[in-house]
Amino acid sequence: MRIITLSLFAVLLSACNSIEVQQETSTPLTPTTSFEQNTPESWIKLAQSDKNQKSAAEHYLKAAELLAEENRNTEALTLLTNHVINFKTLTSFKGLLLAASINNKQDSPLNALSNLSKAKRLSMANHPDNSNKISLLRSETLEKLESWPAAVKERLKLSLSLPLEQLENNQNQLWSGIQNLTDSEVNYLQNGNDPILNGWLHISSILRKNSLTTSEQIVEFNNWQQGNLLHPASSAPPKDFLLLSSIEELAPKRITLVLPLSGKLSKASRAILDGFFYAYFSQSSPRPQLNLVNTENFESIEDAFNEAYTTSPDLIIGPLQKNHVAGLNNLELVVPTISLNRLDFQNTKANLFHFSLNSSDEIIELIRYAQNEGAQRGAILSTQDTWAIRQSDDFKTIAKDKNMELLAQLDYENTPQGRQNTIKELLLINESQDRKKWLESKLSENIVSTERSRTDLDYVFFAGRFDDAKQIRPLLDFYFAETIPLLSTSTINNKKLDDLTKKEDIERVIFSEIPSIIEKDNTHGSHKNSDSNFIKRLKSLGQDSYLIANRFPIFQQIKNAKVSGSTGILSLNEQHVFNKRSELVTYRQGRLTNAKESNENELTSP
Repeated sequence: MRIITLSLFAVLLSACNSIEVQQETSTPLTPTTSFEQNTPESWIKLAQSDKNQKSAAEHYLKAAELLAEENRNTEALTLLTNHVINFKTLTSFKGLLLAASINNKQDSPLNALSNLSKAKRLSMANHPDNSNKISLLRSETLEKLESWPAAVKERLKLSLSLPLEQLENNQNQLWSGIQNLTDSEVNYLQNGNDPILNGWLHISSILRKNSLTTSEQIVEFNNWQQGNLLHPASSAPPKDFLLLSSIEELAPKRITLVLPLSGKLSKASRAILDGFFYAYFSQSSPRPQLNLVNTENFESIEDAFNEAYTTSPDLIIGPLQKNHVAGLNNLELVVPTISLNRLDFQNTKANLFHFSLNSSDEIIELIRYAQNEGAQRGAILSTQDTWAIRQSDDFKTIAKDKNMELLAQLDYENTPQGRQNTIKELLLINESQDRKKWLESKLSENIVSTERSRTDLDYVFFAGRFDDAKQIRPLLDFYFAETIPLLSTSTINNKKLDDLTKKEDIERVIFSEIPSIIEKDNTHGSHKNSDSNFIKRLKSLGQDSYLIANRFPIFQQIKNAKVSGSTGILSLNEQHVFNKRSELVTYRQGRLTNAKESNENELTSP
């Protein structure tokens, strides 16, 4: 009898357990008709009628997924935020990943990183498949932020854990990220002593050696390949190297340069030609045939191009003047043309490509750097020069496009009083002073108070020259804003430091600059010590215009192709514009230092 009782108890207990499991794994309720199953509204209605919050969250997640498919992303995010991601369940994990994906679609990568960080803290993130999902989304987010060193590290980690069917795409993205690295970022990553990563960095350095001919680069890659048979790039080389074998056949055989060789822009043209010929003669034979056309000898750019066509070019470089670039819109361009200037508003045109020293590329890099450092709010300060105000307006437009909030845009009269009044207005010091005066008038007595700068600014974008910055930085420090950095384009680096310059007057100014000016080893032989930075930039433009011409087939056939040049990492976007990614530097103790390698916190965290 005792044995029967115990057996009966065991059966009952087993039945209870089976009921509990059945309740947890049961299929959730679904809408009643096949039509309703495909509408987010029906899932929302079902969720609203469900009294169990956790099972309701599953219905809200399904609704959010359908909304995202219909590009109703704001509605989807609202559902996820209010009803899904606040539980520590598999549903909330999926909701956080979906929210991060939507953040990326809405160009809100910082919000995506925040959601991914929350997902990573959940226990289900430890499952290998879920870990890969987080890492893939994180890679995409870092690439959207163009935080390339971090993106490369994330892609490298994925290469060790992804299933075979996803490895090829991940390797392509890894290579694209490595090609986006600046030289200083390559040096930083090499310090990690990861043999796989250093292999990728090494073959990237082969392509960065622009002094080598394409055949020499192929030989160097083949030698590396023989000594690294187990490396992923050895068995599946990047497309760049596959194309190099035929590039000498595809490269232009005749190049015609269309430039103002006389007149007011002749000095600029000579600097461009100096750089171009330096790159040209640095290349071993065979070299393309060159022809020059002086635009000053013709009444119109159409006449100059008709003359250029008589030389039967495979590619044309030029013109330089903006009015001539604008005139190209009215011409039928028979061969690919790389203009050395670009308009503020330029329509895409067949066979027309733009390569210039436009400050827009530098502004994009500055905003990206600020966002990666956690900055959210900034202000614009400029001199009243026409070029500076135009640069300020460009920064405002790009900042808006990048979802960077601007709290003020001011320009100042370049006098001691003009600078002081504008800085006080920028930092809201004048409001603090007005409040003190108001209180003194009400209380009829003097008040002792300490002025304080506003605390909601993460940085100030400054459009001005070097001497202007030497006046502004001390004023910011005087009015309690010493922790706020100035961001600027390379226009601030228009002259060399002199012995009278105080180090304190130029520190905490972060600006974008091309590699050939920063480098200390003088590898860019076209530069002379007597050259101004302006002339050096033009010579670098000339060097890279030849580099682009010689590698033009790569840009045409590989969508994400990158080439390292004197002006930065060069890429071609969908608008036929060659963008350049330069280095970010700052002055410390009277010398230029790479801003990204600093251990100091340059930007104020929000």
